[in-house]
Amino acid sequence: MGKISEDCFFFYNQKGEHLYGCIYIPKSNMSETGLVIVPPVGHERLRSYRECVNLARNLAKGGFPVLRFDYRGEGESYGYIEDSDVCARLEDIDSAIGELKKRAKVRKFCLLGFRIGAIFSLIAASKLKVTKLILCEPILDTKGYVKNLIRANIIMQRDYFGKIIKKEDEIRRGLAAGIPVSVYGFHLSHNFFAQLEQIDISSYAEKYDGKTLIVYFARRDTQPKPKLLEFQKLMNINGSCGLFCMVNHFSWITKKLWIPSFEGLGQKIINWLYTHE
Repeated sequence: MGKISEDCFFFYNQKGEHLYGCIYIPKSNMSETGLVIVPPVGHERLRSYRECVNLARNLAKGGFPVLRFDYRGEGESYGYIEDSDVCARLEDIDSAIGELKKRAKVRKFCLLGFRIGAIFSLIAASKLKVTKLILCEPILDTKGYVKNLIRANIIMQRDYFGKIIKKEDEIRRGLAAGIPVSVYGFHLSHNFFAQLEQIDISSYAEKYDGKTLIVYFARRDTQPKPKLLEFQKLMNINGSCGLFCMVNHFSWITKKLWIPSFEGLGQKIINWLYTHE
């Protein structure tokens, strides 16, 4: 693989608020396609941070300029996470694409999204005319995802206080009154949850007419779950969508099996991108 240059910096959205980004540019044989890594939110972003850094480097060594960024309210970017909802994150993806275009002079773009970031990528792609998507471990049930985040707060209450102080209905009333809920130490807002629950993933999947690779993780080569197959079917209505099982020991919920990279994922993405140039 070739040599690359790395640069970390702040860039600005249309409101003048700063976003933190890192760009990785091949020093030779650079593709016309650039990638923006669209991260998960909160604790899942932290869980996959080192892996995404190494993935970006591997992709750049394979010839593709890559931009990583932090949403507003996370990492080094402007603001507080409780003020950042789904709409804000979609704006941040737009800003990141513009920054990659400016810095790498690429003509085509691919969004590489993880977990809920994969769904943000799908939504953004339709609006921004992105012709390629790589969706890793996409969240296919946003209502269930919200419920699990609230459940995490309830479990935290029991672990910290020895009892449950606020049940789900009380937490939701607090959210509606403007009180964020702490999920693994990240304070998430009513707007964020409400907008997530209103996402109609099927409608975006049916309308997307570009090329997509869906990646799901497993500890051994296994068939995808029925919900993922149904999602692929929807993505194939107007577009072209493939599925790939990434065999590794990565886990979104534990660091007991720590690995510094998504082993093998970079090369799979590089091969797929060159095949679909």
